[in-house]
Amino acid sequence: MEESEIQAVFTKQYTDRPYDRPAFWNDERYNEPVQPVVGGNWYVAAAYCAWLGQYAPGNSELPGASIRLPTEAEWERAARLGRGWVYPWGNRWDAGRANTWEGHVLRPNPVGVYPDGATPEGVHDLSGNVWEWTASLYQSYPYAADEGRNDPEAEGMRVVRGGSWGSNQRLARCAVRYRNEPDNFITNIGFRVVASL
Repeated sequence: MEESEIQAVFTKQYTDRPYDRPAFWNDERYNEPVQPVVGGNWYVAAAYCAWLGQYAPGNSELPGASIRLPTEAEWERAARLGRGWVYPWGNRWDAGRANTWEGHVLRPNPVGVYPDGATPEGVHDLSGNVWEWTASLYQSYPYAADEGRNDPEAEGMRVVRGGSWGSNQRLARCAVRYRNEPDNFITNIGFRVVASL
């Protein structure tokens, strides 16, 4: 395929897609109501958090909350909570605790289908199902929050964490971090929101 043909296909993919819903909204493999939303890039995820945040101050359960994507450090803390475990449930791999390649589901499943894979605090799907966008730019460690890696206006690749239905057990470990271009619309990346009170 010539470069001009590739560019035409790429342009069509992005210009023909409606922007009032995620990229795979009408694909039955990715649009069940209780599945994580996929097909929204980092900007869509951040915009959703900002939109949701407009309604949180009126919510009696979240008065004055700021809704946003978690930072990479917050995501890892939720997955490990200082325990240093390899997976959110412990140190031994168990394919019955996460939606990864080993289970051959090959698409996102409804949140909470793997209750034994939750953290002791009850946080589900931190391993497998979908990679999750974080607020953080992909930069090398050591992690320093004050170096600008969590600046929403900064340009660069963003960190995704958790592995997905298309990842193997090695990529579903708590410590694994990966990067992606923030404008990519992908079937195996979603997001979770955090509320800062």
